[in-house]
Amino acid sequence: MDSGPLKKSTATLVDPTGSITVVFWSDWVESVENGKSYIFTNLRIKKTTYTNELYVNTAKVGFKLQETFPFTDPLPDLNPSLMDMTTKTVEITILGILPLPNKKYGNDMERDSPYMGNIWGKDF
Repeated sequence: MDSGPLKKSTATLVDPTGSITVVFWSDWVESVENGKSYIFTNLRIKKTTYTNELYVNTAKVGFKLQETFPFTDPLPDLNPSLMDMTTKTVEITILGILPLPNKKYGNDMERDSPYMGNIWGKDF
């Protein structure tokens, strides 16, 4: 084992289904090139302590990579615009509405609410 500083690099792995951060350690730091496709064997799945974000890194033993043919399917955009990150449109179908229970509470706002036990003033 080398006694010098430990080498580390990070990258983003992308395939047609999405992307994930990868951390390459030691001998694997300079093993991949941007824009090429690889098959990875024995990556470890980890989770960051603070954000619980998943990432993968090279295992100490058994990690392998092999260059392969490039993807022919479109890859996701890794640099979304500000609008892509903040604006989402969702279409939903309401299958049904259950009435709220007709209970009285100690809070005056809840007790006097016209919505307690009905929806928009209509009893069920």
